[in-house]
Amino acid sequence: MNFKFASLTGRQIVLLVLLVLAVVPYVLGLGASSLWDANEAFYAETARQMVETGDYVNPSFNAEPRFNKPVLPYWIVAVSYHAFGVSEKAERIPIAAAALVLIAVAYRLGSLQGSRTAGLAAAVVLATSPRFLMFARRIIIDVHLAAFAGLALLFFALSEAYPGRRRSCLVLMYVATALGTLTKGPVAVLVPGLAILLYLAWERRLRDVRNMLMPVGAAIGAAIVLPWYVLVYQEHGWQYIQSFVLQENLGRYVQSVAGEGRGVLFYPPVVLDHLFPWSLFVPFALWGAARHLWSADDDASGDRIRDAPATVRNQGTRRTLRLLVCWIVVFVGFFSLSRTKQDLYILPIVPAVAALVGAMLAAAVDGGGLSRVGRYVRPVAAATGVVLFFAGAALLVALAVPGAPSLAGVGLAAATLAA
Repeated sequence: MNFKFASLTGRQIVLLVLLVLAVVPYVLGLGASSLWDANEAFYAETARQMVETGDYVNPSFNAEPRFNKPVLPYWIVAVSYHAFGVSEKAERIPIAAAALVLIAVAYRLGSLQGSRTAGLAAAVVLATSPRFLMFARRIIIDVHLAAFAGLALLFFALSEAYPGRRRSCLVLMYVATALGTLTKGPVAVLVPGLAILLYLAWERRLRDVRNMLMPVGAAIGAAIVLPWYVLVYQEHGWQYIQSFVLQENLGRYVQSVAGEGRGVLFYPPVVLDHLFPWSLFVPFALWGAARHLWSADDDASGDRIRDAPATVRNQGTRRTLRLLVCWIVVFVGFFSLSRTKQDLYILPIVPAVAALVGAMLAAAVDGGGLSRVGRYVRPVAAATGVVLFFAGAALLVALAVPGAPSLAGVGLAAATLAA
């Protein structure tokens, strides 16, 4: 992020200060608590056993093979162990780093919509979402997948916004996608690819698929992803590769795990949950983006675009909006059709949603393409404040009831909500 501090407005300085304060909890006290649950333990202990045995090809947990996920998250934690020693703190440093990458992605996606204010607001929205902070301190694989997917989204958006840098941006997009594939499998290619196809179809530019350097992308993916799989194949044949592709990917999509029985409408509330307390802004931000896009569709093509620099800038903003909407719709839609549903499956949408909310907040103070929805900011902010106040007050009352269970920090959290 290339800031020129002298050019910052007063509002932007306030947002920047808030952002700096918001990211502090992401890096403090990482080793203050023991491992949260089995999910975190799998990655902490498997990486420890890699360091101990020197075997970086065959992940194992309690001396049992663990090939149900690709190897990159274990390698990342192992590198951190080598750098900082084996500890909970060292295991969590890479998670916090990936979360900060996502916050930076939210900033850049927001700023692509027309202003630095939108970018800073988007970063603050994501950084101050408590559930995202919780994930950033314990969920390595999904936070890293979200970070790599977010980078792929950002680099594609940059390739659209800056045609002169298109090739380099697409190369970086393919690198991020390959790293995501080595983190959690083919889903890192499939879902972002569907989102980009939907975007190009909306733009009436499906022919541009031929100009996306796909042979280069395939070569990059093969160079990053295949070596580990080749080594696994040489030692074990198709056993673990086949079980991963068929059971951990296709199997989870076509049949539910542990009889979850979650319906097709499971994910819309999850979107709101991920970005609480900014959730009340999300429907208005999505509606405002859709309204702005559809009202502008008649101007989205035509030779006059090429001859009007201001119109080109507006077109670039609309393209970013279209891309963000397609990204959100495809991720939510794809996993809504899956038989196995977990809230973390749609975590890669959080920088896109935060960017839309940030653009709405910026429109309220700076004007711009989404200024028509800016008038909703004050009432929605007031409603959010009311919700937080009553949530905090209710929790304080519940804690005051004789015999209520006590948990360190809950009283302070309740008072903060009310304040």
